[in-house]
Amino acid sequence: MLHLAQVLGLEAKDDSDTLAADGLDEGEIANLIQQLQTARQQRDFATADDIRDQLAAVGVTVVDQPGGDVRWHRQ
Repeated sequence: MLHLAQVLGLEAKDDSDTLAADGLDEGEIANLIQQLQTARQQRDFATADDIRDQLAAVGVTVVDQPGGDVRWHRQ
C-alpha cells in the first residue's frame, strides 16, 4: 500500500518505526505481548490483564487469534 500511495503521488510514510504515544517502538510492543502470552500460559491472568491495559493506554489494541496467536494494531 505504501508503494502504491507513493506512485499515486500521495504523501505516505512507513510507520514501522513510528513510536507510540509513550515512546514504545514495535520491538517494545512485541516484548510486552510476549510477556502477556507468558503470563497467560502461567495462568497469571491479573498480570496479563495489566499488560493489555498498559498497551491500550498507549493506543495499542491486542487481538487474540484462534490457536493462541496474538495480533496487534495501533488505534
